[in-house]
Amino acid sequence: VVDLIRAGDLAIRLDAPETATDTTDALVTLYRRWAADADRAGVLELATALARRAWALRQAQRPTEAYHAAQGRLDLVRTLDPDDHPSVSAALAAAVLGAALRLHDLDYDQHRSRITRLGREALGLHRRLAAGQPVSAEYDEAEHARAASQLCSWLADRKKTAAEAVTAGGEAVAIRRVLAAAEPEEYRVDLARSLDNLSRAHATLKRPEAVTCRVESAQLRLLLAESDPREHAYQWSD
Repeated sequence: VVDLIRAGDLAIRLDAPETATDTTDALVTLYRRWAADADRAGVLELATALARRAWALRQAQRPTEAYHAAQGRLDLVRTLDPDDHPSVSAALAAAVLGAALRLHDLDYDQHRSRITRLGREALGLHRRLAAGQPVSAEYDEAEHARAASQLCSWLADRKKTAAEAVTAGGEAVAIRRVLAAAEPEEYRVDLARSLDNLSRAHATLKRPEAVTCRVESAQLRLLLAESDPREHAYQWSD
């Protein structure tokens, strides 16, 4: 299993999507053999294998299959009770957002309603984990910010949902500011993307904050381009 995981990850990093799909398919097959008698941890391991398969299929430009893998992951995690353990809530949040993203790859306009519904569910799960006292070890700030920023992007361009987008986008920016301050090379580009999404939401509502967010995003991207021109010079939109 470990060898298959490593081989799949390496194939993705080396831009060999067909090899990645073969190895992740073998990984899913192995986990499925054990899933009938699996405990919670075993089910979550199978869910992770399906997530890897969905990503490999996306990289191979097979969006329909990628969506089905992501939806299979979500259906599997939904068989568990999120109140049973924080690891289930975290896995459910990831699976919900994963299904929404792969559905977006298929046809955003056709599936907009379900995509945004899933996006709201994912963000709600992250907020619940963040609100725990004490905060659960399963809570992941980066994934929380990712879900918030993505929901902002999906809601930003419609006036009836733009205010909700501002709330989600502001949440993502606040988290990513903290992350970028601690690890700038890792999170500055994510902060810039969240600022772009938040700018769009403010612009829909005709608020001056749209300009402020866009200027800050541009400044961050210039810093990134100066540090690594090849990697960042053309990343001007999410």
